[in-house]
Amino acid sequence: MSFTKRISVFIILALGLFLYFSISALIYYRQFEGERKQVQHSYQVLSHTQQLRDLFEQNLFSTRSLAGNWRNKVMDQLLALQKLVVDNPVQSKRVDSLIATFSTYGVASAFRSTSAAVPQSGWLLTLRNIERDENQLLFLRDQSYQHISRRLLAYTLIACISFLLFVVAGLWQLKQDEAKRRKAEQEALANEARYRKLIEGVRVVVFTTDLDGRFSFISRRVQQLTGYKPEELLGRSYKTLVHPDWHERVTQFYLRQLDNKLADTSLDFPIVTKDGKEKWIRMYSTLLLENEEPVGLQCVVLDTSERKEMLMRLRQAERQRRENQHLLEALMDNTASLIFIKDLQHRYQFVNKAFKQTLQLTGEQVYGKTDFEITTPELAQRYHESDDRIYQGASIDKTEEIIYVNNEPHHFLITKFPLRDEQQRIFGLCGIATDITDLIQYQQQLVEAKQRAEDAEKFQEQFLTTISHEMRTPLQGIVGMTYLLSSSSLTAEQQEFLRSIQEAADTLLTLINDLLDLSKIKAGKLVIEKLPFSLKEILQSLDHLFHFRAQEKKLSFDIVCAPDVPDRLIGDPHRLKQILVNLVGNAMKFTETGFIRVDVKALPGETKDSVMLQFAVADSGIGIPADRIQQIFESFTQAEAAISRKYGGSGLGLSITQYLVKLQGGHIEVESEPGKGSVFTVSIPYQHDPAGESQPRQQISQPMLALRGLRVLVGEDNYVNQKFISRLLHRLGAEVDVVDNGREVIHKLEQRTDYDLLLIDMRMPVVNGYQAIRHIRKEMHLNLPIIAMTAAVLSDEEERSYQEGANACIRKPFTPQDILKVIYQLLPAQHLENAHKDALVQTPDSKHVEPAVNGQKGYDLSTILELDDDQYTLEVLDLFLKTAPETLDQIEQAYKNKDFRQVREKAHRLKSSLGLLNMHTLLAIMKNIEQQAAQEKDDHIFEDILRAKSILQQYMEPLRQEADGLRNQLYSSSEGNPGLS
Repeated sequence: MSFTKRISVFIILALGLFLYFSISALIYYRQFEGERKQVQHSYQVLSHTQQLRDLFEQNLFSTRSLAGNWRNKVMDQLLALQKLVVDNPVQSKRVDSLIATFSTYGVASAFRSTSAAVPQSGWLLTLRNIERDENQLLFLRDQSYQHISRRLLAYTLIACISFLLFVVAGLWQLKQDEAKRRKAEQEALANEARYRKLIEGVRVVVFTTDLDGRFSFISRRVQQLTGYKPEELLGRSYKTLVHPDWHERVTQFYLRQLDNKLADTSLDFPIVTKDGKEKWIRMYSTLLLENEEPVGLQCVVLDTSERKEMLMRLRQAERQRRENQHLLEALMDNTASLIFIKDLQHRYQFVNKAFKQTLQLTGEQVYGKTDFEITTPELAQRYHESDDRIYQGASIDKTEEIIYVNNEPHHFLITKFPLRDEQQRIFGLCGIATDITDLIQYQQQLVEAKQRAEDAEKFQEQFLTTISHEMRTPLQGIVGMTYLLSSSSLTAEQQEFLRSIQEAADTLLTLINDLLDLSKIKAGKLVIEKLPFSLKEILQSLDHLFHFRAQEKKLSFDIVCAPDVPDRLIGDPHRLKQILVNLVGNAMKFTETGFIRVDVKALPGETKDSVMLQFAVADSGIGIPADRIQQIFESFTQAEAAISRKYGGSGLGLSITQYLVKLQGGHIEVESEPGKGSVFTVSIPYQHDPAGESQPRQQISQPMLALRGLRVLVGEDNYVNQKFISRLLHRLGAEVDVVDNGREVIHKLEQRTDYDLLLIDMRMPVVNGYQAIRHIRKEMHLNLPIIAMTAAVLSDEEERSYQEGANACIRKPFTPQDILKVIYQLLPAQHLENAHKDALVQTPDSKHVEPAVNGQKGYDLSTILELDDDQYTLEVLDLFLKTAPETLDQIEQAYKNKDFRQVREKAHRLKSSLGLLNMHTLLAIMKNIEQQAAQEKDDHIFEDILRAKSILQQYMEPLRQEADGLRNQLYSSSEGNPGLS
């Protein structure tokens, strides 16, 4: 037991003893008082008896005059004594007897006679008896009084001691309580400080208000919430912060709490901060009571703005979710597809309306059931296997099933995918079954339609191939024979007729090419190539092609190329030339007087390696009405019907041009005004040729080498073409054998295997060209160079010829320059030189005289003059005069760069041209340079290059004079024939 508890027990015990002895002392005090009164009573009785005795003694010696007074005193004493002993029956009886005796006998008479002595002695005896009894009572009472006095003293002393102990213990306890109180007050202050610190530290606002709603305390967190400092709000009404729209509602709410004495409440409402912003709070209010009566509110405020916003977003999301759910349910119930959801036990958890209607099932028949309970075992087993693939991890599973609906088979595409929870665990699958019966039927119709289209396309290709062959084959004869005829001696009138024939042939060929190009475009088989080319050469070719025609029509024809336009590009040069030829040809056709001008500009490309070339073809022709500009790009359409009748044309040129421009990623624009002319602007992107400066340019037109000594076999079934080809090759010095079909080609090659070249037409009777080439390669195993001649325009024909084993392919109709170019590209120069040497050895009239450099020309044109074609001779001379100096410069630059491979290749090429012109001195120098470059020896290369350039410089002027002479001769004898150039 602790000391404090012991003190408390001691205090309680002292208090108990004090009370006990105090009460006992009080009882004894009352007994003491009673005994004291009894003693006093006895003393009073004894006093009265003594006074009566004294009175009786006085009466014996008093006079009669005093008798009356004495009697009164005796009676008073007796009456007083009677009152005192009234409680004592014995004493009372004795006093009564004395009173009675005194009343009966008079004193005087008693004293006068002798008989009166008896009552007096009796009175005295009675008085003595009364005194005796009172003395006895007095003794007893005195004994009791003494005993009670001692006990009273003892009890009083003990009570005083107990009270003293109680007081001492009480004072000590009070001192301890005071200490505890002070300690409690200190702890209360500390707790209050901690409480305030806690209040200030929590993320809530704590405040108290009185019954009028005025702030009596408010934590400092209120400044963070509202912007107000606590001292700014103390004593002010809560309405300072409550949003004005909520004043009444908040007031009524807390009045009900006060009226109903609700201990705790909470309310969400908006407040307005010091800077005017609106915030939402939640306030928890606790009723403050004193004597069971409300005195105010203690409130805790939480900032719920973020929570309110989150709740609003959640409500909005929930509303959106419900809307999406309703939408999804509406979609699922109104979609024609069958939608279902299964759990991992293959039980149906949901099916849409279409599922139940299509399969004629109710929800009770499906929900919670497996496929084995609602369909055939075979179908159910397949469905379960499909489900298992999903449950095993497949992301999607698609199957096609035939399900009978109203006893009719329907094709369904069933797509299943897994359903996953937040932990990406599969808890089921969803399936969508779509009725694809119509799609299957449509696909079958598409397959049939595709087959018909493919058949039609094949028929179209066959038709185009056949028509192309049937048209180009006779056209080849026309072009070839006009070429041969132009090389003969003709009158001016005959030359005019011949030119008309050539123009008609060119027009027909252009129409055929346009039709076939259009067919290629529509079939998607027109391929745009990516080849390095020289823009300058294309523009020069364009100038050569239209120069004479412009002179004939007395038109100004200019090609202007901006200085910043690059020359070496990568793209499709053939299609670019076709576009420019179409546009300039149209301008030439529709312009009677004035000018035609081609402007070439370079615009920035999409990348640094690209450039956008802009070609503007302007003319001063008839122009195009504004409402007809779009129609001129339509196939078989011209601006007006009268134009076709007056100027001719099919209306395909611009349509094809637009297609070609778009295929190359470009665009075409037209500006025109009737009577003033038109401007066609074409923009096409090209890539820069990174090797354009470091590598030498490859010329488009190769030097035309003589074919003397070349043994050629020609397979051609058309008689006119046989004559043209054989005559052409004979004139070029070749030895030619001609046969009519592929079988005869094979027979000839079996008889003679020393042919240097085979030209064979692909469409011949008995055995066609493809079959013949296949037999030559597969059965005879000959490596004979083969050039396939075809009139087809589709690339499939060329590809097939290459697949069968052809080395090159040429399309009909072709010019002598075309066939020579292909032969030159196909046969190596050494092969041609050897054939040429063999022919010279076999010809006894041949003379090899190396002209001296000094005093003689140093060259011999007899080889090309034997062709009896001045136009061809002029072209060879012009080409040599242009390319030979450039080639020597390129050889010198390559030598300076130590690029021996380029030196060797360039020297080898130049040898062919030198041999054609019989420049034997230069030819020997080139052979020496070629041999040294092959061995990468530079002992005498540079000296040989300088020597070659010096010799060539001496040849240049005589060659120019001969070229000018031929040019003047051709110009004076005829106005020229651009179609044959």
